[in-house]
Amino acid sequence: MDFQGKTVLVTGGTAGIGRAAAERFAAEGATVVVAGRDAGRGGETVAAIEDAGGRARFVAADLAQPGAAEQLAAEVGPVDVLVNNTGVSTFGPTHETSRRQVQAVLDVNVLSTFGLVAELAPGMVERGGGAIVNVSTMAASVGLAGMAAYGASKAAVDQ
Repeated sequence: MDFQGKTVLVTGGTAGIGRAAAERFAAEGATVVVAGRDAGRGGETVAAIEDAGGRARFVAADLAQPGAAEQLAAEVGPVDVLVNNTGVSTFGPTHETSRRQVQAVLDVNVLSTFGLVAELAPGMVERGGGAIVNVSTMAASVGLAGMAAYGASKAAVDQ
């Protein structure tokens, strides 16, 4: 695919699936905005993209914080593709999982995803197009021991 002239925001773009997505979009010509909490890993990801001939920049964002999704959207500006890849989990039996732990999972996995879509999708519509990829997991539809909060959060993302 050709992403020349397109801007792609990848949350959780400093490692794993997010980094692989960021590198691939850059290889296809996109300017990639790598968002994440770890500036060191962000710098490494940007350097790897630039060393391969791509264009990227890092924006620090802790999407667990209230208002962080809106702040990230404002800092990044218009994007053509949004990859909501950020995710956190807590593992353990439901009866041993605190409401605080569940809320932390929901804040990142659901509320930041929702907030970024709400902030960035209207601009995509105004410009005549765009794409949003919300990364999920099989735990959204298959019950897995110790993963109730994570599965519930990703089921919400699927909807």
